[in-house]
Amino acid sequence: MKQLITLFIFSISLIGFSQSTLLESGNEAYENKAYEKAIQNYLEAIGNDLKSSELYYNLGNAYFKTNEIGEAIWAYQNALKIDPTNEDVMYNLDFANNLTADKLVIETKGIGSWLTKNVFQFSPNFWYYISLISAVAMVISLFLFFTPSSNLTNNLSLLSGTLFGLFLILSFTFATMHKMRLTNTTKAVIINANSKILTSPLEDATVSFELHEGAQLTLKSTQDDWYEVSLNNNTGWINKSEVWIY
Repeated sequence: MKQLITLFIFSISLIGFSQSTLLESGNEAYENKAYEKAIQNYLEAIGNDLKSSELYYNLGNAYFKTNEIGEAIWAYQNALKIDPTNEDVMYNLDFANNLTADKLVIETKGIGSWLTKNVFQFSPNFWYYISLISAVAMVISLFLFFTPSSNLTNNLSLLSGTLFGLFLILSFTFATMHKMRLTNTTKAVIINANSKILTSPLEDATVSFELHEGAQLTLKSTQDDWYEVSLNNNTGWINKSEVWIY
């Protein structure tokens, strides 16, 4: 059993070392202007489940240097999903969006915008830690409430227990929502120079409208090799090979 545990720890260490090496190799290649190699290293690191705002930001910069605007926008958007307060990413994303032919940007409004600015700027782990602290504090408060004491102590402990219970519910909800936000894919960016949005998921379907590289769409559904997408209340179908989702 001890040998198995040791082997497991050693394997995890090797994976972590491999991921770190890929990131460093990508950064070195980028500094040497070997952008294609940098992209390859960054993508391999992402494939090994190393995902961070910095990594996607670097990947976006490498794509931008190779004039792959659609892929760069995709990488910047993934970086913002992880850290929506990263000003460097926001600046480069705005710059890349301004270079697109359609100049169409998906904006988050209302409650979604508020959550992005005030909740999703923290990691899911942060909210899980707040949940744990709130749960412990609530248990202590309830313990004091059920322990014979003065009316003032009972009232205060009940009030604090209720408040910590609310913190527990909210923080756990925020953590779950943030985790879903990181794992769910609801948007798509066109990577082709020119793409036709069709009225149905068929190659010979009527063209509904056309968009160019870097245009971003909202995903509605999927069917075989097609995505149903929408933009400004216009809906259509696009082949999966023409977009990257995030």
